[in-house]
Amino acid sequence: MTNFYARLYTLALCLLLTSAVSIVFSACRSTDSAVSTTYNRDAIVAIIRQGDWQTQITLAEFEDRYLETRRSAQEARQDSLAAYREFLERYIDFKLKVKDALDKGLDKDPEVLRELREYRNQLAQPYLIEREVYENGIRDLYEKRKYEIDASHILIFVAPDAAPADTQRAYQKIQEALRALQGGAPFDSVARRYSEDPSVAQNGGRLGYFTGGMMVHQFEDAVYAAKVGELYGPFRTRFGYHLVKVWDKRPRTPDIRAAHILVQCGSSADDTLKAYQKIRALYDSLQQGRDFAELARLYSEDPSTASRDGDIGFFGLGRTVKPFEEAAFALKNIGDISPIIRSPFGYHIIKLLDRKMPKSFEEEREELKSMLRRDPEKINAETAKLTARLKKLHGYYENPAAISALYAALDTTAEGYAKLESISPDSVRRMLCFAFAQKRYTIDSLLSYMRTFVGKRKLTEKDLIAYRDSYAQRELIDYETTLLETRYPEFAKLMRDYTDGILLFTVSERTVWNKSNANDSIARAYFDIHRDEFQFGERVQISQIVSSSKSLIEQLREELVEKRRTLDLVSADSVRQARAAIRTALAQLKRGTKDYASKRDSLLRQLSSLKVDDQPRSFEVLAQRYSEKYDTVNGAKVGLFQKGENILADIVFQSEPGSISAPITFEDRYYLIRLDRREPARPKTFEEALPEIYSRYQDEQNRKLEAAWVEALRRKSQIQVFEEVLRSAFYSASPTQTAMTK
Repeated sequence: MTNFYARLYTLALCLLLTSAVSIVFSACRSTDSAVSTTYNRDAIVAIIRQGDWQTQITLAEFEDRYLETRRSAQEARQDSLAAYREFLERYIDFKLKVKDALDKGLDKDPEVLRELREYRNQLAQPYLIEREVYENGIRDLYEKRKYEIDASHILIFVAPDAAPADTQRAYQKIQEALRALQGGAPFDSVARRYSEDPSVAQNGGRLGYFTGGMMVHQFEDAVYAAKVGELYGPFRTRFGYHLVKVWDKRPRTPDIRAAHILVQCGSSADDTLKAYQKIRALYDSLQQGRDFAELARLYSEDPSTASRDGDIGFFGLGRTVKPFEEAAFALKNIGDISPIIRSPFGYHIIKLLDRKMPKSFEEEREELKSMLRRDPEKINAETAKLTARLKKLHGYYENPAAISALYAALDTTAEGYAKLESISPDSVRRMLCFAFAQKRYTIDSLLSYMRTFVGKRKLTEKDLIAYRDSYAQRELIDYETTLLETRYPEFAKLMRDYTDGILLFTVSERTVWNKSNANDSIARAYFDIHRDEFQFGERVQISQIVSSSKSLIEQLREELVEKRRTLDLVSADSVRQARAAIRTALAQLKRGTKDYASKRDSLLRQLSSLKVDDQPRSFEVLAQRYSEKYDTVNGAKVGLFQKGENILADIVFQSEPGSISAPITFEDRYYLIRLDRREPARPKTFEEALPEIYSRYQDEQNRKLEAAWVEALRRKSQIQVFEEVLRSAFYSASPTQTAMTK
């Protein structure tokens, strides 16, 4: 139920408010009298009274709720006064229903309280982490990704958990490199002498251009902090110690989308010559107007992209080998094709398909968040910053003697948690470990925390400090989540809205929905009365073939409609040649060798499987072979649809049975649709109508009960609406500190 409730408040407002507004919102404000007075947003739009109880709806509250049904304030400003009135009436109904729930004591209902508690528990920590860890992390990433940096580095490997002696040796070596650089030696020569990065022999430590999100975060932080021309370091990452020199910093080159045709070179000079002759012939064909996508699909030797017309997708600098990168990013205009270039993979021809333009922070937010999620070190670093802020905020204190006392009391001969259970005297267990916000945490509580983490290995004092820090971090974050309503107005509003949503759902369920349930006997009686209203219109059954490749879809249609096959042909000549080759291989097998029998059987199976396959195939065969949406149960069949139930069916609705559509572009894919059969309009049977019967009956009963409920609530209420204030919606001035009365 909790996931359902998580969407409840939005659903409630949509049901109560949006449906009514949609009837009248298209009328422009200009049809009403002009706005004569501009009110502050804290002006009162409506007052609701029941006896001693009273609540007010301010213009700010009205505007905020109304905007939840619109894309922008500009759009809302164009709506009519009638739309505002209708929305306000439904919002007042919403308020009355929540008040009715409170009057019935549902805010104290154990089930409601449990749902609220579970929802808050699920929401609180992710909300805090989102605001204080992810938000900071992605903003930092966004700012870094505005630029790209050309830098060189020297790396001396040392593991994060290296022994002190190994760490000291690595540090001494990086210091030697630093002294050489400070003495004026060229960076590349010092890098080749000292750096342990495997690529240094090829690049002299030069990394080329890169941007945020491409390196480990400690390295990025250091490089972005350095000035152009500056030698920076040494600093440490999980790889070891680094020295960095920044050569250039410039606005980031936009990512590009490209396609390519690859011909692999092989190992011999003869193979390389043949590869070049092949790529040259393909290049000449492109110059004569041949379609790049078709040639890529037919001849490219990159199996991962050939089926996508050579499309690699979007990529940025530093994501591929240098010769390919330089040629691809040198292309200026969409559609430009590169000259033939060679990389370690072979010969390429590259076509520029698209170029990403810089996006705003909000537009890049989800992509940045996805990048951050793939960088746990960066998340840990931001979490550590949050912990440091919380320590300062809540007056964190650490007992410096506690960990030493605990380490001294450990039984180093015991295994697992037993080494902790044996700790004595009790005075050590009762010793303060850390404290904050008038909360005390003892060594005993630390031991309880460690219970699930301690393995059999020997614990060091450094391990105990790490456990203490981890425990303190968890407790600080947990404590901060209890204060979210006071720290973040948005969270407080979220919880208020969620509470209102649960109360609305519960009171609606008990007052309306539980009283409108139908059974089969009620459904049968309803069907008998309204039998003529349950009808199928004319329906068509369709089947589909779906592909991301337009040229593939065109070839499949050609095979189906024109009976001309061009895909996966197996000709009689190719079968004869293959049979001859297999028979030659069989003749060359030597009896008595270790794998003679298995090789012979394999060749015989290949021989028996060779068949001529050059005839046009059926729709079903092509769908199973090529369609990206082939269902193992229903095959290519999509379903039986009336007009208006399926966009693709609507397109072919007037076609003849058996006909196949021209390629249809829909949701970034290409479709061939066959109209299989047409079924005339007819009455529904009781069984076919049953879902609709239940839905209609319950809707009718719900509307009657809802109307009676709202009427009763309004009869016992006094409602005052200030229409002049409502008229100024979305033209209001800045709020004041004093509430306006009228």
